[in-house]
Amino acid sequence: MSSRADSIPIVSQATYTSSGTSGHYAVGEYRAGTIYVYIRGLSGTGPRVLPRWQISPNAGHGATSGYWMTQKSYATSIAATGLSMITLPGFARWGRLNYTVRGTGPNVNFSAWFVGQASY
Repeated sequence: MSSRADSIPIVSQATYTSSGTSGHYAVGEYRAGTIYVYIRGLSGTGPRVLPRWQISPNAGHGATSGYWMTQKSYATSIAATGLSMITLPGFARWGRLNYTVRGTGPNVNFSAWFVGQASY
């Protein structure tokens, strides 16, 4: 069986001062995946970010606004520069990254991407 890996940027490199959510992505075809978060800079008092991968069976398609639940979260907030990752245990049809920015006057410069492995 052949396989491929796709890298999908899900949060653009920028400075974030509040919590947010990425757009949603069709990830149902992947059998394995990893979320990578790269923290370029932190400022303020106690700045940190807590990323969570959320999944949905419908992602807002049709008559509903979509139902989202957290599938996997980083164990602790990220409070240092550099690259970190979490592996995902499985997939629903849709996925997105939700993140919480914490601290006093936090400025967290980061980006994130999803890397999924699929069979074909």
